[in-house]
Amino acid sequence: MKSVVLFLFLTISLVSYSQITINMGDLPQAGIDYYRSLGTGNGIDVTETGANYTWDYTSLERTSHDTFRYDQVSQTPVFYQFLFNNPLSSDYYSTEAKSSPDVDIGGFISMTDNYLFSKQTSSYWNEVGIGTTITGLPLPTTYTNIKTKLNLPLNYQSTGTDDYSYLIQIPTLGAVGQDGTLTYEVDGWGTMKLPGGTYDVLRVKTELNKSDTIFLTALGFGLRIPTTEIIYEWYAVGEGYPVLTVNTTLLDVVTGIEFSDNLINGIDNSVELKSNRIFPNPVKNELNLVLTSNDLSVTIIDVSGKVIMSPGQLSPSQIDVSLLPKGLYFIKLENQTNQQILRFIKQ
Repeated sequence: MKSVVLFLFLTISLVSYSQITINMGDLPQAGIDYYRSLGTGNGIDVTETGANYTWDYTSLERTSHDTFRYDQVSQTPVFYQFLFNNPLSSDYYSTEAKSSPDVDIGGFISMTDNYLFSKQTSSYWNEVGIGTTITGLPLPTTYTNIKTKLNLPLNYQSTGTDDYSYLIQIPTLGAVGQDGTLTYEVDGWGTMKLPGGTYDVLRVKTELNKSDTIFLTALGFGLRIPTTEIIYEWYAVGEGYPVLTVNTTLLDVVTGIEFSDNLINGIDNSVELKSNRIFPNPVKNELNLVLTSNDLSVTIIDVSGKVIMSPGQLSPSQIDVSLLPKGLYFIKLENQTNQQILRFIKQ
C-alpha cells in the first residue's frame, strides 16, 4: 500500500510540475494577426530564470500596441511567390510570410511590401528569404545561407546555433544585406504571469551577432555595421506568438518589450470572475464555455472593441465560431455585479 501511495504522489507531482514542449503548431500560423502591447523595461530582470520558475510581470504597463501579421504566402505579391510558393524548390517553399513596415534608408532607398518568409516543419523553423519592392521593382531574395531559428520539438535545455546570410541586389542603386550567427538556449520553464493571463511557458534566450551591409552605387561606398542583440522569448502552447518578448543589448539593457495584454483598445477587465474558462484555445469550430453562474450574458468582441457575436441565451455552454475570420478575439462575460474578459484565437 505504501508503494502505491508513493507512486501516486510521484505521478501527481510530475503532472503538476512538468515542463511543456513547443511544437510546430505552437509557432506563428499563416493568416493570423498576433496582437501584443508594447511597454517599457520597468520591473524586468532578464537574469531571472530556471526550472519550474514563476515570472510575475503583471505590473507591466502598456505604452502602445502592435500587430504582428503572418500572411499566407499566396497573399503576397505574385513575383515573390515564384520563389517562396514553389513546391519544386523545397528549401524555400514557405509556410508563412511575416509582414513588415516600409523602410527608408537614409533617403536613398525606400523599401515597401516587405515580407520575411519562413518555413515550419515538425523538425525546424527556418527563415528562408525576404521580399521587398523598391521604386516599383519587386526584389524577392532567398537567403544564401538559410537561418534556422529553432529546432523542434523545443524542450527545456534545448540549444542550437546557425550561421546565415542574405544580400538584396538593387539594380543601379546598390545592395543591402545581413549576415551573422544565431545561438539559442531554452534556459527556463515554468509559469508566466502577465496582464493578459497566466501561462505555462518555455523561455528561449537567443543571441544574434550580426552585421548589416549597405552599398550605394551612386556614392561608390558601403557600410558594414556589426551589432549584438539578445532576445528573450516566452513561448506557450497554442499561443502562436511569444506571450512575452524582451529585446536587450549585450549588457542586458532592455530596448523593447512586447507582452500579452487583455487591455486592448479600451476593453476593460478590471472586475474578474476568476473561475470561468473556455476551451479549446486556439479554436476552429466549437468554443466550449465552463461558467460559474447561469445569469451571464456572453459577447464576442474583436480587437477594435466591435461586437462580433451576442448569443441569445444566458450562460451558454457552447458557441459556434467556425465562421469567424482567423485572429484574436475577446469573450466578455457579465452579469449585474461582475465582468470578465477572456481571450481566444480563432484558427
